[in-house]
Amino acid sequence: MISQVGEIVLAAASEALQARSGLVILLARDGNGFETIASQNTLPEFAGTWMQFLTNPPKSVLDSAIAGESLFAGSKKELVKSFPDLAALPLPEGRSFASTPLMVESRAVGSLVLTFSPERTLGVEDRALLLALARLCAQAIERARLYEAEQEAREAAESAEERTRRLQAITASLSQALTPAEVVAEVVEQCMTAFGAQSSTVARLIDDGRTFQLLRYAGSEEEIGRQWQTWPADMHTPMSEAIRTLSPIFMESKEEILTRFPALQARIVTSLESSVCIPLLFESGAIGAMSIGFAKRRRFSEDDADFLMALGRQCAQALERTRLYEAEKKARAEAEAAQQREAFLAEASAILASSLDYETTLQSVAQLCVPYLGDWCIIDTVEEDGHES
Repeated sequence: MISQVGEIVLAAASEALQARSGLVILLARDGNGFETIASQNTLPEFAGTWMQFLTNPPKSVLDSAIAGESLFAGSKKELVKSFPDLAALPLPEGRSFASTPLMVESRAVGSLVLTFSPERTLGVEDRALLLALARLCAQAIERARLYEAEQEAREAAESAEERTRRLQAITASLSQALTPAEVVAEVVEQCMTAFGAQSSTVARLIDDGRTFQLLRYAGSEEEIGRQWQTWPADMHTPMSEAIRTLSPIFMESKEEILTRFPALQARIVTSLESSVCIPLLFESGAIGAMSIGFAKRRRFSEDDADFLMALGRQCAQALERTRLYEAEKKARAEAEAAQQREAFLAEASAILASSLDYETTLQSVAQLCVPYLGDWCIIDTVEEDGHES
């Protein structure tokens, strides 16, 4: 939108004053250079040099722009006399120059720059017209900036609201999960949906933190799931780095992945272009890690990092809860089995002591063994002559 404003004003100024070429440049937000928002008829052979100049201009030029000074030079010689630092630039011959500040109240935000060929001197009316166009341009740019800032703020608020809603939904879903498989399935699905990812991997630490164990891989490259069932935790991988630093590891290209982690070249990793890996944090440490991959190169924002770290904590808490649940369930089952064994032995002892008729006793013991010990029971006895009966 800001570029459209610059193009409209530049076209109007060029037509009204019969300019040969022109630029609309804005002061960079850090105040150390310029950015071009519109250009017209600029010479291609000068483009690279001028881009470098605008990015890192001489102090004299920058100070003049910040001060909101106008410049009207009837020739290249006159321009260089005012700004000697411009002598090294490939300025076109046979032209005159005009630079008019874009002012918002008393603050300069940029300049409207025009060149004229053949050389000419701008009269009072032309200069007044140029100043009026520059004021209109500055006001329109400021309105466009405010509109874009409002749009960005609204989008950021909506994005934050969506992330909060998604985290709440994930929390509710994870609270119902009773096994690690259910936990990672939910987290992987939500994560891939939220970021539009093409793959996701979750692994946990086992063997007292010496080994990674794959819990789930979601994606189209099945060979990854087969090759990465387990791997050493001290192998230099994004997951080990995320756990070591307790922070997300962002990799914006496949080249960066293999450059930072050359150990991955020995195994099939992925054909995807970019990825991010986060630790699964629980209390003061990590119990595993999760990665997500993208088919195209992608840049990651601070909001992305915050959301992913929050998601990782939710996943870690749910995994730890299911681990404790399974441990408690196993302990309860073992205790119940022990109680049943004690009850069985007590009842068997009572039966054995209840009668002197061994056939009656053995029949009662056989009935007690089914179905506790098996589906059927046969008891063989040895007669006095050594034969079974």
